[in-house]
Amino acid sequence: MNQKPFNKALYLGTLLVLIGIVSIVLENIFYQTLDENNVLQESFFMPLGAFAIIVGGLSVLAGLLKAWLNKRWRRND
Repeated sequence: MNQKPFNKALYLGTLLVLIGIVSIVLENIFYQTLDENNVLQESFFMPLGAFAIIVGGLSVLAGLLKAWLNKRWRRND
């Protein structure tokens, strides 16, 4: 039984990137408006989306690095 290892960092990173994209899309659809003084009114979704995309991207990179290192170590054995 040669099963692939379950790489939690890849799945978590992908989920965070998707949450970030959804947050930014929701921000652009519903919450980004100009008030009577032409000041842009934004919600918390934009910084939350950017943070989720950055952390998710780093997590995906860490997961890919982990998978690559595991594959490399198994080849040497």
